[in-house]
Amino acid sequence: MWGEKVHYYRKKRGLTQSDLAHGICSVSYLSKVEHNSIEPSQTIIIPLCERLNIQYDDHQTIEEVNELLMSLYNDIIEKNIDEVEKAFESLNTQMKWIHEPDIIAWFNLLCARYSMLKKDLETASEHLHLVEKTVDRLRDDRKYYFNSFKGLYYYLKGHFIEGLDYYIAADKLRKELNIEEPNFIYQLAIIYSRTNQNSKAISTALEALRKFNDMSAYSKSVDCLILLGINYNRIGNREDAKSYFHKALKASKHLINKDKFLIKIYHNLGYVYSLEDSSLEAITNYERSLKLADQQCNVPTLYLLAKEYYRIDQFESALSQLHKAQECMTNEDITYSLKLSILSLKLKEQHETVEYEHYLIKALSHFQEKNDVVNLHEIYIELGNYYSKKFSYKKSSEYYRKALELDHKIMKRGTLL
Repeated sequence: MWGEKVHYYRKKRGLTQSDLAHGICSVSYLSKVEHNSIEPSQTIIIPLCERLNIQYDDHQTIEEVNELLMSLYNDIIEKNIDEVEKAFESLNTQMKWIHEPDIIAWFNLLCARYSMLKKDLETASEHLHLVEKTVDRLRDDRKYYFNSFKGLYYYLKGHFIEGLDYYIAADKLRKELNIEEPNFIYQLAIIYSRTNQNSKAISTALEALRKFNDMSAYSKSVDCLILLGINYNRIGNREDAKSYFHKALKASKHLINKDKFLIKIYHNLGYVYSLEDSSLEAITNYERSLKLADQQCNVPTLYLLAKEYYRIDQFESALSQLHKAQECMTNEDITYSLKLSILSLKLKEQHETVEYEHYLIKALSHFQEKNDVVNLHEIYIELGNYYSKKFSYKKSSEYYRKALELDHKIMKRGTLL
């Protein structure tokens, strides 16, 4: 159909319908063409193309490019970087001859997706913005990919609520179009998890797990098992959490890149045992994770290990792990910079100082902005404890109350399966 192409290039050239139709056809006829109400004859469409400075006979090229673009998409999803680079070399030349708005949009979407794979979010944003201008006139499957990629962009930016809105829009289109994409379903489960919608994260991860199992995509299945363990742990179901982590342990040992998965599994198992007040098991699993990570700087695990040693009054061991974590820190990691500063003051027995209060308030603001309810809950408790020791019982009870409200909110989200 010519409608989208004619409309797109008329707008791009800055022409009114009257300008474009003059001497070729009536304005009403052109309007019907643009709305795909009629299929224009060659005697009309050829002069329209000439006035718009676009090619008429490019259908064969479009088919070839469409095939290349779909192959490119699959390579991006599978992270076949060498194949992706070769495809872009070929496509960059061919796209110069393509005037089809839908194909141009699809190309820009794939450029955005590849930029996100390379962590180049600025370039990804530029390509997404180009597509957004014409998204209302695109095919529904292109709209699905636009919403999916836009959601991923916000997820990578750490703006999980905004990302979730786009993922939900994409999921609605996916179901309407019967698109089978387990990778998308898994990513949707992750963003539900990051927004602490644990029941939805669990049901969506189970759907992705079934599909990956059917495909014998075992590494993806292990990712799902880990995500299920994390979310069952969050709703307080420790036994199911451990069960899924142990299933992930068993499955990952047959994978070529098993260490990548074992690092995450042992880290999360350690956290489950910590919440059960089983410090010895927690420390054992944290240390297993760090041993497999070897020279990698795994700040979250180092932090949790330091915190666990602090809980059992092994202050020298706690300080040792804390210093290792601080050495690994980057300036961009505000979350762990704050958490480590707060723990450091505790280890120095300065948790009743004005400096300690300052870091708690700073962390409170940061976690509220990120809508990070897990860390926010912890800060509410810390502030309640701090003001209680200062005999500021009104402030203390206020923060304890906020922690309790957040507890109920998390549990309500997590148990409505």
